[in-house]
Amino acid sequence: MTAPSATTSTVAAPTGGAPAATYDAIVVGGGHNGLTCAAYLARAGRHVLVLEARDTVGGCASSVDGFDGARFNVCNCDHALVRATGVIEELELADHGLRYLDMEPGQLALPWDGSTPWLLFHDVERTLHSLSLTHPTQVAGYRRYVDELLPAARLVLAMTTGVPTLRGVAGRLARHRGRGARALLRLSRRSAADVLRRYFDDEALLGSPATTGPAVWGLSAETPGTGLGALGYALRHAVPVGRPIGGSGALTDAIAAAVTAAGGEIRTGVRVAAIRSAGGPARGVTLEDGTRIDATTVIGAGDPRTTLVDLLDAPPAAAGDLVARWRDRAGGEGYESKIDAVVDVLPRPRGLTDAYLAAVGVDDPLIATMVVTPTLASIADAATTARAGGIAARPPMLVNVPSVLDPTVGPRDDAHAGAGRPPDATATSGPSAGGGGASGPGDVGTATRGAGHVFSLEVLFTPYALRGGWAGSGEPERWLAAFAELMEPGFLEGVRAWRNVGPEDYERDFSMPRGYASSFAGGPLTALLGRDRELTRYATPVPGLFLTGAGTFPGAGVSGAPGRNAAGVVLAATGG
Repeated sequence: MTAPSATTSTVAAPTGGAPAATYDAIVVGGGHNGLTCAAYLARAGRHVLVLEARDTVGGCASSVDGFDGARFNVCNCDHALVRATGVIEELELADHGLRYLDMEPGQLALPWDGSTPWLLFHDVERTLHSLSLTHPTQVAGYRRYVDELLPAARLVLAMTTGVPTLRGVAGRLARHRGRGARALLRLSRRSAADVLRRYFDDEALLGSPATTGPAVWGLSAETPGTGLGALGYALRHAVPVGRPIGGSGALTDAIAAAVTAAGGEIRTGVRVAAIRSAGGPARGVTLEDGTRIDATTVIGAGDPRTTLVDLLDAPPAAAGDLVARWRDRAGGEGYESKIDAVVDVLPRPRGLTDAYLAAVGVDDPLIATMVVTPTLASIADAATTARAGGIAARPPMLVNVPSVLDPTVGPRDDAHAGAGRPPDATATSGPSAGGGGASGPGDVGTATRGAGHVFSLEVLFTPYALRGGWAGSGEPERWLAAFAELMEPGFLEGVRAWRNVGPEDYERDFSMPRGYASSFAGGPLTALLGRDRELTRYATPVPGLFLTGAGTFPGAGVSGAPGRNAAGVVLAATGG
């Protein structure tokens, strides 16, 4: 299941400093936001080139062929936001093969303390019915939560689909008649924990949004200003969660196909050494082999600090303060790891009874993503432990079995024939084995899928600089064993093969310094009032140089909004 050949277009690249070609715009970075920006520009008639250092596009939203012919998502990402931004419809991605499978239920909350798990649905009434069976004392608070915060969630979604200027924000507020504005203002000033305690007093309800919000951002839910993270439940009710058939990478493959269908070009396996400015406007890029590619516009779609400090060559004086500010800003450190596995025994949570599933009308709860939730205090402790170089005994986890809903990503019957893996993966056979090698890249082709399943376990607060080092730490194996304690017997023994992808791997294979995925911090009000205008307006003091990607508004997550918004700014600035 390889990416379509249409996603890569080769451009003549002479060495020795001579320009290879001239473009209207060059996008540096082929993640989903860079591709989205390029697609909008190409469809507007711009001659666009996307440059990507990896051999394939899509970044952390992509999927890769792994051992046993399974298809693994690079990150544990269900898709919701991108289904609300208009990107799918405006780029006509269905014409490029994109199809979604809805997840209903979308989430299974699984407390670490062994208390009763419960299912969250897109439909509010089904969720309330679910809670009435498992946590009846929380139903009234949940209904009040929905009444007060669902309008705020809808307003947040509307705010992401445009540049957060005063005029733009005012217009979107007017279209929503101000609904949700007061709640949004309150959330922006408080911690997620404070907001959640207003509605719930059971850790089984408090932990899930604290995990999918602040913990995913690398923060404790007690951190001031994380209040928007409390919208986790509301956002699930505002937008249906889904997964693309064929894995998350089916989205990025479709966007890449939209780029080339509109006349854009994509080059993979090339690294940009410099963004040329010569004291004036952006003039193009220089590749590591010395090739110069000219353009009147350059869009940096990766880490903003990398773009402005490491790549920007000889910026004009007007950009001096900006570059100095970013040079002095400490870089982040990665804190997420992900186990990919092929399993022969599905994980069945203890305490999830057949009677409950029948009562809520669910045949297979493994359609949902499991959110393994510590208490709020334990999440705060996990964040503190990670800053000291350790990993909590029971860290927050996001777990799913994508092949239950989408068999096309599951392992093949010809299990090891032509099995492939990305360079960061080391396959390990069984839960106790170590160091098994893996074969080179292969083509899934038309082989049928086998009886096993793809299993994904993402663990938060796993620091890049692990005390004592990652080699020989035994940490990833410990996570599997700990998770297995929450499952019915047999799961751990049924793990056929697995690998761990940690911060060091993300640094090496995705050009993420210290494994850190930059993300815009804050919501619409922060974007409107904040000083880092290059992250919220997408333009820089260097004429012709723009930014997009997860480091810009509205931040991380699979939304395409930073790419869409940046393209609009570029077109407006260049007469489009």
